[in-house]
Amino acid sequence: MKKLMMLIAATAFFAAAPAFAADAPATTKAPATPAATNSQQSKMTTCNASAGDKKGDERKAYMSNCLSAKPAPAATNSQQSKMTTCNASAGDKKGDERKAYMSNCLSAKPAPPPVAAKPESKMAMCNKKTAGMDKDARSKAQSECMKAA
Repeated sequence: MKKLMMLIAATAFFAAAPAFAADAPATTKAPATPAATNSQQSKMTTCNASAGDKKGDERKAYMSNCLSAKPAPAATNSQQSKMTTCNASAGDKKGDERKAYMSNCLSAKPAPPPVAAKPESKMAMCNKKTAGMDKDARSKAQSECMKAA
């Protein structure tokens, strides 16, 4: 009796399988992530509000255009760009050497922008010109140099 019941159950299962398979979609999509759903929902809300009094085909065209618009790309944060740069410069380092390098690289502050060379002060320029002179000649030459320059 048990064998008969098992045979009937197996037959019913195999007979019903094609019916269930026909209802399944041809392609299966991964379920949308909550963030993607929320993003789509917020986009729908925004587009719906901005559609205003539009009706019929005009509204349909507007909504289609609004919903298909791509969002502005997010600005890359400095940590992301640091990670990319450090990864590229780490090269073939492995293990502890790479770990130490990456830690140092990621914690390093960006280099300050190069400072333009300061023009040489009048005094420094006159000191260079009068180098090697005796005390009295140097004093007189520096005085003239400072007045002239």
